[in-house]
Amino acid sequence: MRRLAVLALFCACTGGVDYAHFDDALIDARCNYYVRCGVAAAVTECQAFYTRTALDTANTQSALDAGKLVYHADTAQACLDAYAGLSCDTTAQTPADLAICTDVLTGTLAEGDNCAFSKECDSNNCVKPTCTSACCTGTCGAAQTLPAIGQPCTAFCADDAYCGIDGMCHAPLGDGAACDTEPCAYGLYCAGRVGTMPGRCRPLPHLGQPCEGACAEAGATCYNAFCVELGLLDDACTANAQCSMFYNCTNSSCALLPTLGMPCTTTCYEAAYCDGTTCIAQKANGSTCVRGDECDSHFCDNSKCADPPVCF
Repeated sequence: MRRLAVLALFCACTGGVDYAHFDDALIDARCNYYVRCGVAAAVTECQAFYTRTALDTANTQSALDAGKLVYHADTAQACLDAYAGLSCDTTAQTPADLAICTDVLTGTLAEGDNCAFSKECDSNNCVKPTCTSACCTGTCGAAQTLPAIGQPCTAFCADDAYCGIDGMCHAPLGDGAACDTEPCAYGLYCAGRVGTMPGRCRPLPHLGQPCEGACAEAGATCYNAFCVELGLLDDACTANAQCSMFYNCTNSSCALLPTLGMPCTTTCYEAAYCDGTTCIAQKANGSTCVRGDECDSHFCDNSKCADPPVCF
């Protein structure tokens, strides 16, 4: 993957990982978590999965060069450390565990300044008019405060609250609460819901326990109504659902996603895409495309492969 360097003066502090290596380091941190938790057999297999579709855009670098963004190396390191400390048991996680990762880049533009995307604004709110151009500019608006529990809402609420059909923010449902369309609290799921019949919020099941969908462990899957370990490379299988997302069930074992020239159904590894039957080479700029993964640039614009536009 192409990487762009950034001068040290754009880093807010002296410690931590530098911006030129952060994207790769973040993929490594995520992949190390997946290996530790039984979702991938090797870091390299996970890396290939994420880097093959990563969009190489100069937007962030251009905004850094223009002084519209500041990169915080110490915060970036804290984000990587957060992945290292993340529990494999999702019921032991909280939405705040990786929240620090959103503060790796902060904006410098004040309210009323011209902006290309919200991260450039100190308020994190770039208000844009309707626009069909590749790069649409707007104006930094005031910071948006999401309504809290008990306040009126239209879509989103603060923290983990949800916007109910009554137009008010509510706390997620607790263990044992009746549930239908309302969300259960973190680590719970709506058990026993069938059609229009409501269920009850219950803790996500663990390995070996009966399940209806998700399981508590990151490295588990619900198969034949029980939580079982995800199949990794060369593990026996009869269906893709038994294998981790990094593998397909091929010839009764979990195998790496197909590469150039191999048969495929949806996804290919490396610099190839699936045309529905075979993994073929990604296309050069100017070639006809439908999806970004068909292109060497990973960007399809108006049915043509092209470099992503630089918007800052």
